Amino acid sequence: MRNLVGFIICFLASHSVAQEFESDTLIYQGDPSIYINYVILADGYTSSEQDKFIADASSFTDELFRQSPYKEYKNFFNVIAIKSISEESGANHPGDATDVSEPAFPVATVNNIFGSTFDFNGIHRLLVPTKGSIVNNVLAVNFPSYDQVIVLVNSPHYGGSGGRLATSSTNGSANEIAIHELGHSFARLIDEYYAGDQFSREGINMTAETSPEDVKWKNWYGDNGIGIYQHCCSGMSASWYKPHENCKMRALGRPFCSVCIEGTIEKIHSLVEVYQGSYPSEAELENADYPITFELDLILPDPNTVSVIWELNGTEVARNVDELLLEESMTESGENVLTVSVEDTTQLLRIDNHRHIDGTSWTFQSTTTSIEDVDINNFSVSVSPNPTSSVATITIDENWTPEYRIQLYTLSGELVQSLIPSNQKSIELNLSDLSQGLYMVHISKNGRSILTKQLARN
Repeated sequence: MRNLVGFIICFLASHSVAQEFESDTLIYQGDPSIYINYVILADGYTSSEQDKFIADASSFTDELFRQSPYKEYKNFFNVIAIKSISEESGANHPGDATDVSEPAFPVATVNNIFGSTFDFNGIHRLLVPTKGSIVNNVLAVNFPSYDQVIVLVNSPHYGGSGGRLATSSTNGSANEIAIHELGHSFARLIDEYYAGDQFSREGINMTAETSPEDVKWKNWYGDNGIGIYQHCCSGMSASWYKPHENCKMRALGRPFCSVCIEGTIEKIHSLVEVYQGSYPSEAELENADYPITFELDLILPDPNTVSVIWELNGTEVARNVDELLLEESMTESGENVLTVSVEDTTQLLRIDNHRHIDGTSWTFQSTTTSIEDVDINNFSVSVSPNPTSSVATITIDENWTPEYRIQLYTLSGELVQSLIPSNQKSIELNLSDLSQGLYMVHISKNGRSILTKQLARN
């Protein structure tokens, strides 16, 4: 979809004058083809007002990522501010709105780059950029791989709009206006005040359904103030319902309700996957050289709500690590399958039969016969009890000597203990301070690897 949009914009730009502007990167997480790209355009800012534009754009960005769910998913976004220059400062105000007594403030005709004007469609506070072809041109030349555009209009008067472009003036409520309008433009949320019959429809946060068992937000019903609230009391408004009475989609300065947060996260996940890839990239590994390191490339929320589960031949061997060190002694003779599943388990989502799960698997051959006690060059070792909640004893047929090294690793390859034994047959490993899970006991002598055994901490 991004490529199609980019093609359309580039086509439109080829039929108009190219306009290249300086830009500032306010947040950069990585490759624009991977991350969600918010592009902020300036309208009504002259060449001498570009520092003000960057300050306004930065203020909006900072506030956006202080609020849920953007604060949890900030790692999924790039934010770029394009210093589009207007000949004159401000926004148009024709003074012909029908919903207020005009002029609500002085009538003005302004030569701004995107034609942003108040009084659009006769609604005084409806502030809309009217020169869509110039918007397309600026995006095509300066940042065609955008996902969402925000237009900041350099006017002190209250106004904004949703639609394709989330638009806000620089009124004292500018940040809240822009975040509210993003609810429309990015997440397709509907106003939770009654905006008019023409805007009434089934959507994420609007419905004609009145049954708690059947309403689309039934899994939130009764929690966090979520219910089925009538929009108003007469006409068509009496037939429409919203999930909350104090959501940002109803009034500024409030947080998004749980239903709107969920809808926004769904949009984020539709554009950016938590699981981005893995190493090795091949699904079938031939002539594997042990130990094998498997790595995941993940984009994580903050706090991290992503569950990672590694399974070897159907048995879980590690959890919530993005790297796994696999020793041959863990495998079975013949074909082995290692699978990893990645799921965002955030409690901000409660959607039936819909889980954000991804992952991959690898197939490889092994010559080992068992992961139990192994005799290598007359060397036999036992680890017991296994699993253990505190201390495991490592025993060999002969005495340990200082030439041996006993090292305890996590499955991700992190060294957590290292012992140099004296002349004795048994060595104790204390796991009481370690978290539950699987570990690997690695034994070497004079620098030569002898044996690796799995040890479980329960």
